[in-house]
Amino acid sequence: MEDQSSHSAGAKEEGFSYKKLRRAFAWNVLMSLIWFVGKIPAAVIRKVMDVLIMIGYATFFKRAKRKGLRSLDIAYERVLSDQDKQAILKKSFRHFGRVISDMICATRDLSEATSCFEIEHRRRLDEALSRGRGVLAVTAHLGYFPHMIFRMAKEGYKVAVIMRRPRDERVGDYCLRRMKESNVQTIYSVPARQCVRESIAALRENAIVFVLLDQHFGAPGRVTVDFFGQPAETGASPVVFAQRTKAAILPVFTVREEDGRQRIIFEREIVCEDADTSDTAVAQCVQEITSMIEAYVRRYPSQWMWMHGRWKAQQ
Repeated sequence: MEDQSSHSAGAKEEGFSYKKLRRAFAWNVLMSLIWFVGKIPAAVIRKVMDVLIMIGYATFFKRAKRKGLRSLDIAYERVLSDQDKQAILKKSFRHFGRVISDMICATRDLSEATSCFEIEHRRRLDEALSRGRGVLAVTAHLGYFPHMIFRMAKEGYKVAVIMRRPRDERVGDYCLRRMKESNVQTIYSVPARQCVRESIAALRENAIVFVLLDQHFGAPGRVTVDFFGQPAETGASPVVFAQRTKAAILPVFTVREEDGRQRIIFEREIVCEDADTSDTAVAQCVQEITSMIEAYVRRYPSQWMWMHGRWKAQQ
């Protein structure tokens, strides 16, 4: 028993060391790329990232590829061929490689990186903000979603985003610093009480609080909704916040069209009954948001992050 316990502890320590090494490697690669940004044209950086992503797709990203293909199997079972699913996943990897490369380029000139976006139906946003209770901008890991957040801050709006804390503390500190420099408030989703307190405070200051609502949510406060005809556990925080603060729920998405146009699209407001806080009413409202996200993912499948385990219970 002692030998087995010792072996298990050693394995854990080895795994922990490997994880630290991997994160240190990723951090140094990121810092090196950012350092080179000032010396290399943006077009070259994008080409280099395209090559690196495709090399990684063919070699290193096996686990992410398995997750992505499993997600596509769940979403498009009996609808798309295996070849079509693989083509979507490959395009999705390439797309997010470009998102990363453009964000690296944005460390040099954020205004240049965000100026190409057309903002559609802005009046919906301005009308919601005119009530003075803030806006919950529900969105997804679709298109160039980080650029959208920075663009709205650049437009002069008070902006906050709820996000997971990066696992690497150095990456977290760097992202937090960049967010502050761009006038974007970062609200970490954990600890939950602090997230609730900071989110409600931001809404009471009439801010736009971005919430990415397209990932698996296994914590308390989740609801199960239909996504691509399958049950998906989803966070209910936007609905709960809206009921407590009377803030507007406004879906917003960013997509890249085939002709190269970048669009930020504000959709119609989702209205939930403030007085009905029952689980059924909350779930119905989250379902309405999720159905809108699904419609965009169906239209732009190669611009969505299939590599995340959206249906973790089935994966």
